[in-house]
Amino acid sequence: MLRFTSIESLRAYMAWWVVIGHALSLGGGADLELDNRVLDKLLGLLSRGSTAVDVFIIVSGFVITHLMLSKSEPYLPYITRRWFRIFPIFLVCLVFAILVKPLYLAAFTPYDWVHANDVMLARLQAESADPAPQLLLHLTMLHGMIPEEVIPHASSTFLAPAWSLSLEWQFYLLAPLIIAALARRWQAGLLFAALCLVLSWWLNGHEAWHWKYPSFLPLSMPHFLIGIACRMMITERRLHPVYWAAVTLAAICLADWLAVIVWAIFYPIALSEAQLLRIPRLLRRPIHLLAFSAPVVALGKWSYSSYLVHIPLFSLVLGGYAVLAGGISPGPAGILVGLSCLLLIPLSWALYSWVEKPFIRLGGQLARRLRPSEQGEAPGGAAR
Repeated sequence: MLRFTSIESLRAYMAWWVVIGHALSLGGGADLELDNRVLDKLLGLLSRGSTAVDVFIIVSGFVITHLMLSKSEPYLPYITRRWFRIFPIFLVCLVFAILVKPLYLAAFTPYDWVHANDVMLARLQAESADPAPQLLLHLTMLHGMIPEEVIPHASSTFLAPAWSLSLEWQFYLLAPLIIAALARRWQAGLLFAALCLVLSWWLNGHEAWHWKYPSFLPLSMPHFLIGIACRMMITERRLHPVYWAAVTLAAICLADWLAVIVWAIFYPIALSEAQLLRIPRLLRRPIHLLAFSAPVVALGKWSYSSYLVHIPLFSLVLGGYAVLAGGISPGPAGILVGLSCLLLIPLSWALYSWVEKPFIRLGGQLARRLRPSEQGEAPGGAAR
């Protein structure tokens, strides 16, 4: 099965975009106003971690569609692989976040210079007021489905970045049905896609229910559809081209434009990996450095861990300092956040090597046992 190394690298950039955005927020840099207009724009861009998550969602649509199209697998083995791919690392990071909760409180909530510290405090209060339902929801990985009116902050308590993991799990559960529907006759697929987009538009404007993040699957379907359509266009040429153009353009109308631009930079590189596009000689060296260099690919492999563990790590380092020193100011906070980012690299490697990789292997072994009959598997393992 073809493995898209460039997509792995894209994950690295997006995970570290989120990390840097949170580092700026927690180190007091997100609200800085600089005299230089260009630097102000750059600071604002780095603080826009939501765009990176939207790219992650596009990537997930692309990768899961790639998995579906590349190998025929019954639902139970498929969902077993997916569960072992994300739940063990999620559980480890969730436990870590719960253990360092007092340090999170000490590091970030008392200081006005921490971006959105009032939201963090409200989230902690919601956790403390009724922890059992929150925790049970997290253990199902369906916490992102719950609107704020039902359980406040349900999508982001304990481990805030995990709202997107809940979204991904919802997509995993329904992906075989969604992709099968889109792969039927182009008229039926177009109707299905249109219904998904209308539902997304309606929920985004709904007055009775709202979600702090787009953590409920219909809210993020435009981005998933972009990834699905882009992967199907690589091999499923029998499908009507007008259909795929309509799906992609309609999805873009409701999507984050900056996320679409980022994806548009890497999608041609993925096409070149599938030998459907030739990269001009002049661009080959910079593209290799951007998408295929060993350090970037490694950071991409560790990106799930980096994304999930960085907030608990920030809490441990900054909160530990705040407790020992009796408080913290913006200067030391910025230094400690930078140190935390450096520590995040070996920690991500350790989590990938000792948690993610063994459980990916275990999930693969269990999935093979659940198949009706043994099937050969391509070298390189399952798509992430």
